[in-house]
Amino acid sequence: MRIDVFTLFPAWFEWFTVQRQTAPNWYLGLLFGVSDVLGSRAEDTSISPYVSWYADEFFRIRAEIEHLTRDGNGSEEDISDANRLMLQFTWTFGVHQPHPYWVNR
Repeated sequence: MRIDVFTLFPAWFEWFTVQRQTAPNWYLGLLFGVSDVLGSRAEDTSISPYVSWYADEFFRIRAEIEHLTRDGNGSEEDISDANRLMLQFTWTFGVHQPHPYWVNR
């Protein structure tokens, strides 16, 4: 019995990220992604530069700007460029130490 992965999961995606530590608590990064839109021939492409600041081992703030483009591939689903600004707060409640703090430094 042969299972065709593309029949089970007809949509595809690619995702790539690069991150660089610029100071003890600061990181700069770039996300790039391409994905199919389910149920259509359209394809989304996004690029997102971001900056992260670690206040301590339990709290992080990230600001990200995403630029999204949808290519309809001949369908009527073309959209002009869309931009959005995202602000993310990540924190941990209680004592939780899956790895030492110096891993993020």
